[in-house]
Amino acid sequence: KSHACRTDSNCFWNTNEGSCTEVQYGSCPTLDIVVLFDGSSALSQSFGKHPQAFVGILEIFRDWLREFPLAAGSSATGGAQVLFVQFAGGASAQAKVNTESSGAQGQPSGVLSELNTDLTWHENEFYGSAGPSKVEKALEEALAALSGSQTRTASKKVVLIVAGGEISDASEVASQRSALEKIGASIFGVFVRRFETETDADKTALKSLTNTVSVPKDVHVTSVDISSLYSGALHTFCDANTGFGQDIADVSPTHNPCTVYLER
Repeated sequence: KSHACRTDSNCFWNTNEGSCTEVQYGSCPTLDIVVLFDGSSALSQSFGKHPQAFVGILEIFRDWLREFPLAAGSSATGGAQVLFVQFAGGASAQAKVNTESSGAQGQPSGVLSELNTDLTWHENEFYGSAGPSKVEKALEEALAALSGSQTRTASKKVVLIVAGGEISDASEVASQRSALEKIGASIFGVFVRRFETETDADKTALKSLTNTVSVPKDVHVTSVDISSLYSGALHTFCDANTGFGQDIADVSPTHNPCTVYLER
């Protein structure tokens, strides 16, 4: 198994973890990720070829999870475990997770079937709330999940905010951001645009998202149109040559891409 993986230029063999993954994920460390999905009415519109942006984003995440290295179990070394949270605004901040037994039950999971169940649940439970979103409660959900007993102590902890509209409480979540960073979590943001060209409304929304992420801001936030969400943000998640990868990638010798590893 290891020989076949090492000799395939598209693959990476991780010596420490005894696992094979696609080469673009060869620099992924052990990851616990909480993804926060914007559930505002902005995502009920058509984006690109997707009749409803929220469903389109969930489907792109489904595609990503099929290739992303996952790891099941609280004692697993390597791979990723993921939790999905949906947030919205209104009179106050709103957030929800799927706690049903068929899914991940409100905890980061590395079981693909559970994650797919959770994505379907969020599709069916789309807030669609009018007006800007509020992320305070979702950040609190992320803190609870990443500091809980099932979180792996050696993991790199990541909060990924996926927004398509303005976040109205971005200037009011300093305490939540600080609490997450105290447990070693980094907060990233992906602003998903409706069109290829950035509009004035997009610029305003992106600014609000930028105010919620970790510093340096340029490393932790990116803006993509929906057709580039996969290629421009998810597929390069652990690539040290990208903004996100500068924080996430493990560039120690055992995590070099295959071609570099074989030259050692």
